[in-house]
Parts: sequence; C-alpha cells; structure tokens
Amino acid sequence: MHRLMIDPSKLRFFHFSENDDFSLLDFRQFDGSDPLNVDKFIREEIRTYVDNRLGSIYSVKYEGKLVAFFTLSMSCIGYLTIASNDDSHVETKLYPALLIGKIGIDKAYRGRRIGQYICSFCSGIGQELNRYAGCAFLILRTTASLARRYYAPKFNFNWNTREKGNVWMYRKLF
Repeated sequence: MHRLMIDPSKLRFFHFSENDDFSLLDFRQFDGSDPLNVDKFIREEIRTYVDNRLGSIYSVKYEGKLVAFFTLSMSCIGYLTIASNDDSHVETKLYPALLIGKIGIDKAYRGRRIGQYICSFCSGIGQELNRYAGCAFLILRTTASLARRYYAPKFNFNWNTREKGNVWMYRKLF
C-alpha cells in the first residue's frame, strides 16, 4: 500500500506534556512484535523516565494530531584506536553524542518520512548543543532490519555490519 507523504510544514515537535495521550497509538511492528520496547516504554516506563529526568521526551504532532514521540539524552560513542607504532596498544577514545533513545511512530503514519524529520530535528539539536558543551555524533539503537532499510541508506547513519539483531548506529553531526 502506497502512503501519501506528509506536508512537513504541518509537522510540529513539542516537549512531552502530561496531557499527551498515546493510548490510541500503536508503536509495535506490523507483526505485533516490539523488538526495541518502544510500545512498552510509552505505556509502562514513561513515568519512571520523566520522574528520574533520564532525558527529554518529545511529542510529534501532524495537523494537530499526536503521531509519534522520541527521547533524547546525552551519551558518548567510543572508537577503538591502535597506536601507529605499537599494534599491541589499543585504546578507546570517547566522543560526546546525542542519543535518540526511543523513536515511536504510529503504524498509521509510518512510511511518510516522519522518521526523517525526527532525525533532522535531532541533528539540529545536536549541532546547537555543540556550541555549549560539545556534541559530535547522533547515535541510536535499532534493529538490523531497520538499519539496512532506513537509517543507513536514507539518513546516512553508519553501523557495524557484523552485528545481528539490534545494532548501534551513528552519524557525525558536522
């Protein structure tokens, strides 16, 4: 089934409000699974996340209707480096990153580029953060299937192709 693309001028991002009612939205996969616990998070874990200030939650509305959410928090990404003169010396260098912890798009709105707009919005926040505290990467965890179909080809994220199941992806902000 071909879905109509959304008009991006009608898409709005808001900080989560207690009035945001996600109960009618379905964030599970089309087969009913929830491999990244996105649906479980919004239904069972959001209160703990908010109460403990574990990050920021954003609600996404299209034409005034709640259609998606995502979470952001600070993190880091590590690179293994090998000293050029000593192959036995391996160290991990850490770089500051903005973590997209959860992305949930209602089934009825998938395939309409909402994920692309969320990633662009998050990139902008990461670039703004870099002005104050340093933020070099945007990172997220997703399924290998979504990594192959969406995040790598459409959003220019990189990932370790040797992994199976859920994978970590990253994209340089600059």
